[in-house]
Amino acid sequence: NFNLKKKVDTILTFATSPIFQALPAIYLAKIKKKKHILWVQDLWPEVLEDTGYMKNKLFLSFINYFVSKIYKNSDIILSQSESFEKHLKKKYNLKNKVYTLHQPSDYNFQKYDNKSKKKFFITYAGNFGKSQDFKTILNAFKSGKIEKNIYLNLIGFGKEFKKIQTLIDEEDLSSKIKLSSYLEKRALKNEFYNSSAFFITLKDGKSLNKTLPGKFQTYIAFGKPLLVCSNGFIGSYVKKNKIGLASRVNDTKSLINNINKLKNLSQFQKKNIYMNSKNIFYKNFEIKNVTRRLAEILEKNEC
Repeated sequence: NFNLKKKVDTILTFATSPIFQALPAIYLAKIKKKKHILWVQDLWPEVLEDTGYMKNKLFLSFINYFVSKIYKNSDIILSQSESFEKHLKKKYNLKNKVYTLHQPSDYNFQKYDNKSKKKFFITYAGNFGKSQDFKTILNAFKSGKIEKNIYLNLIGFGKEFKKIQTLIDEEDLSSKIKLSSYLEKRALKNEFYNSSAFFITLKDGKSLNKTLPGKFQTYIAFGKPLLVCSNGFIGSYVKKNKIGLASRVNDTKSLINNINKLKNLSQFQKKNIYMNSKNIFYKNFEIKNVTRRLAEILEKNEC
């Protein structure tokens, strides 16, 4: 509910899906004669097409028209990744009003875990939906080519949860793959700390290939190797910054090789990944630095 009498300096919309939630904020900004900031987390209408929710080209074009109006009526646009920024500038000719601002992590950067573990746990925590590709990693564990003492820990909820549970049961993978629903923050932190690596997966798509998943900043706070299955930006980002290994969607052979490689990393290699993760964390995802970056953008645009 709007309180039209309340004093505001700037209005910000944290634009997860659907992006049309920005419309009331834009309306209020115009009434108050204040600037509206849009922090884009999903690319519309591309994400609708990627996830299969909408395939009709006419409707997609119709939605794109209104999305362009939202961008036009926003004074500053913050993008969740560098690839989002490039896309928005190019597609909508937004020029100088788009800036990359990563989501900050909910966690502080963790101490280095130098304990040697007999069991190698790869953890995924997040949504089980149409945006993720779990088929490839399930096929990898089904192949019998993954080394001993490697386990997959899947934590989360979503529309594909029951489907994944069924596949695990049908393929008799419950001894290697643990599927859990919601965990409280303290329990989840313990799972992260006891993990050996973290799994990130996104299906192929116009929007998904440009996305930096929201779980990334959580994973990176623990300084452990990342295992990526994606065709897009996240894979190249992980490889470029030397914080893990990446393979493409449906490439089961490469994913198997990467899983085995991660298990056999030396302490020296693990420490390098930890230090690289630490540098990236404090540069892009630490809450104070994200806040400072936002303040700089606001000051530059006289907000």
